[in-house]
Amino acid sequence: MQSVSLFFLTLAVFGFSHFFLSKKICKTKKYMSDTTGYNLYKWTIISSPILAIIILIFVNHPFTWILLVITITFAVCSILERKYIPSSRRHIVSLIMVGLSIIAAILFAL
Repeated sequence: MQSVSLFFLTLAVFGFSHFFLSKKICKTKKYMSDTTGYNLYKWTIISSPILAIIILIFVNHPFTWILLVITITFAVCSILERKYIPSSRRHIVSLIMVGLSIIAAILFAL
């Protein structure tokens, strides 16, 4: 039970970190929805929670695996943001979130 609350605390820290970093780093108001790569970006974000729910149902210790799904999602989003909207610097936020999620996944694996 303690690991579940720690996991949700980690997700809350991810949410606040992403929000804060987006406000500080992103200088332009360009969004992925304005580009041709939006469909792939959207499906990446939609498939991530679906995959996390499947992992939650079928895996015994799912938290590390869910954090790895979050890491992969941030990495793909970073690649797409770098390709389609490089001037917005959103990809830097996603790369920082990749690093944070890797650290969290390693700590949950220990």
